[in-house]
Amino acid sequence: MLAKTNNKPDWIDYLFLIIIAYNIAPIVSRIISSTVTTYAYLGVLIVAIFFVLARNKGARLESYLTFLIPFVIWKAYLYFVSSPDLITWAYAIVMDFAPVLIGIYVVSERKKSVAVFVWAILFLVIATAITSIIFLIDDPNAARTLATISDANDELFVEYTWKNIGGYEFTYIFVLSYPIMILAVKKKKMALWLATILTVLLAVFIFYAAYTTALILFIISSFLWFMKKDLKGRDVFLIILIAVIVIVFFYGVLTQAFNLLADAFNDDEFAPRLRALAGGIEGIEGSEDDRFTLYMLSVNTFLRSPLIGTIFEYGSNSGHSFILDNLAMYGLVGGAAIAAIYYNVYRALFLRFNKYSGYGYVILVFAQTLLLSLVNTGMWLFFLGMIAPISFKYILAEGNNENSLDR
Repeated sequence: MLAKTNNKPDWIDYLFLIIIAYNIAPIVSRIISSTVTTYAYLGVLIVAIFFVLARNKGARLESYLTFLIPFVIWKAYLYFVSSPDLITWAYAIVMDFAPVLIGIYVVSERKKSVAVFVWAILFLVIATAITSIIFLIDDPNAARTLATISDANDELFVEYTWKNIGGYEFTYIFVLSYPIMILAVKKKKMALWLATILTVLLAVFIFYAAYTTALILFIISSFLWFMKKDLKGRDVFLIILIAVIVIVFFYGVLTQAFNLLADAFNDDEFAPRLRALAGGIEGIEGSEDDRFTLYMLSVNTFLRSPLIGTIFEYGSNSGHSFILDNLAMYGLVGGAAIAAIYYNVYRALFLRFNKYSGYGYVILVFAQTLLLSLVNTGMWLFFLGMIAPISFKYILAEGNNENSLDR
């Protein structure tokens, strides 16, 4: 079982726990929107933001506000381009930067609460994975259907969230957390039996959820089991270099592997995506439906108007890459703002671990998240702002293992 912690949460910790639960377990967001209103969550975020800013004065407050500048610039640029109503625009700003702001505050000033948050994250992930698998067995398309529904009041969306079926966001939060779990075992912060259960849950969930990119990230991360716990930054860059060499010079082997996997799964959801991925790598069977062909739509649009994007003209984009699509739509101006956001997130929440053994895992998790934003939609600021840094703070921070998850 999980070890108990002697640190009792304060009222603000409960507020932070609501934010964590809202973003991990779909049923929590459904309960809040059904019993109160969706805007209640916005109220929670605003209270949390004001609390963080009120607790910091002088130079520390200035550092927090400086950190927010890229968010405001980017969103202001989007407001100029797409002209949404002011409330929607402000709501989007709060939703984006609040988790990062809270994450900075937690890892910097609420160190005694970190174990409580990790405990909660682990429980929510396990619970959501189990309920998802149970319902996906009977309804195998549910997880992917959730990713296509934009209306939170859609009848099917409501049904799936009440069943606590993890969709697109939960899938990648789970798989991006996998390397963190491996590091926790190597640092003796998590028992091997618990990590084994989580690994099996993740593998089974990916199988039933049918997310191809999640499968690829899972396979890549699994090799970390056989690597040293003192993985450093240069080791990560070597791994990335080897991966690039394999993709460039051994793409035929990868194509065959994906096709063999497709034959093994032999279903209507998973197999076609594996074959499409194989065709995209090989460059022969590429079509309008495979990811690599779609990515080129964004690249070509960007090259046609690289500075300001397609503000004053129509341009096609893939709809499958956050980074490429934003470059196509907003050009280097929007791209620079996004790069500044990622840089600030890394500097504030990840660079702080560079003196700890195992810092390579920190770099790898950040790099995998950027890779996901490149090959899929989403900026993943909740994961980068709260889940990853809070977990690394728990695993790598100095001190004994009194709160470790190994008892």
